[in-house]
Amino acid sequence: RRARRVGAAAEGLFYPFWDAGIALGHSVRSVDECLSLSVERLDVACSLLDARPLWGEVKLFRDLEDRLRRRLGRDPGGFLDRLGQDVEDRKARFPSCSTDLEPDLKEGSGGLRDLHAVGWAGRVSPDAVVRRAEAEALDEAEEFLVRLRSALHIETGKRTDRLFLDHQPSLASHFGFEATEGLGAPDALMRSLFRHARLVEHVRDRVLEPRAGAVDVAPPSTPDEVLEAFAASAASGTPLSPAALDAIEAADLGPVPYPWSDRTRRALLEILSAGEAGRRALEAMDRGDLLGRFLPEWEPVRCRPQRDPYHRFTVDVHLLHATATAADLVAGRRPGAPGVADSVGDPAPVLLGTFLHDIGKIGRGRHIEVGTRVA
Repeated sequence: RRARRVGAAAEGLFYPFWDAGIALGHSVRSVDECLSLSVERLDVACSLLDARPLWGEVKLFRDLEDRLRRRLGRDPGGFLDRLGQDVEDRKARFPSCSTDLEPDLKEGSGGLRDLHAVGWAGRVSPDAVVRRAEAEALDEAEEFLVRLRSALHIETGKRTDRLFLDHQPSLASHFGFEATEGLGAPDALMRSLFRHARLVEHVRDRVLEPRAGAVDVAPPSTPDEVLEAFAASAASGTPLSPAALDAIEAADLGPVPYPWSDRTRRALLEILSAGEAGRRALEAMDRGDLLGRFLPEWEPVRCRPQRDPYHRFTVDVHLLHATATAADLVAGRRPGAPGVADSVGDPAPVLLGTFLHDIGKIGRGRHIEVGTRVA
């Protein structure tokens, strides 16, 4: 009924931003139109959850806010599923902030979009609870990611979110990172990024992953039971439930590193033998800071970048992927590699050797000799 007036008001608001070179997404909608689109499109729903009034009729805005929360709150599980599917779609399209050497700081796994997803989930679903310690760590991660992305924009003079190798030395210097024994300043910057991003992934997965089919275990009373729980998860191909992970991470099982026994070694080999499911179990242990409790030698390669033409991932992620591939080869699960399984009598040395083959890449000499001693 007032299209001309609305159009003129919109132009008066949008054009100064565009003239200043500021990208601005825009729309003019009624409250009913906003609610209808929020059901159809996840990006609209999330944008409206972040909405805040700048000027105008506050009562109208509060009406939109209240009705949106009620509309999305009718099916909180469905909203979490939509967020989870968006996470999976982005994983397939953008380099990860937690593993890739040239990550996308906004859309990559563990990046700013995942941080926002945790917040959106918490506003809609009462089950999407973030613990206090996690909330503090997420705040630190967000501050780091926002500062790094802003510095990247200033460095390049454009709105780019991909942190290419060429940008990393200058940004590391601006952020005050210095070279230390075995770790250059750019690697120190990236290692800090990877650690923040993995924390974001850990919380995101706990909040968004579907609960159905997850493995439940009793709270562990010994270190053996921790590895056996992850071995059961790997064998079934399903993750441990959030409650089980909480209990395991909170368990006080004595001083670290945890002692090893025949049960511990057997459980580790079961995890390594499980291929991709075993890799996911070890990643879950790593995100919960559990792997280092058993293997302190893991910490120096954790989140450590590799700068050569042969590797896409950090040292630790490369080891997990390589071990999963080796497990599939020796078990005959990998098509196109006939005869490999028959040629390996005992797979344990192959799996352990693959798992530890780059454990010496800690910047303290030739990694083969160092790795032999560490292994």
